[in-house]
Amino acid sequence: MEVQAPTRFCHASSLYQRNAAADVRQVPMILVGNKCDLEDERVVGKDQGQGLARQWNSAFLETSAKSKINVNEVN
Repeated sequence: MEVQAPTRFCHASSLYQRNAAADVRQVPMILVGNKCDLEDERVVGKDQGQGLARQWNSAFLETSAKSKINVNEVN
């Protein structure tokens, strides 16, 4: 999910709902916000990502490949 792309945020919810319908709720998931280095272009807030991850009972992490933020944490 890119922090400057709200449509991807919506797609993540749709994907989760499809997976939940397939009863894969026991599969560990992590929601990753990408491109967190583009703070001035941010449309999706960190609190929105954290809230969605809480709803899914999953972890949340923001990353940036360009700035090398949390890239090694997502393996």
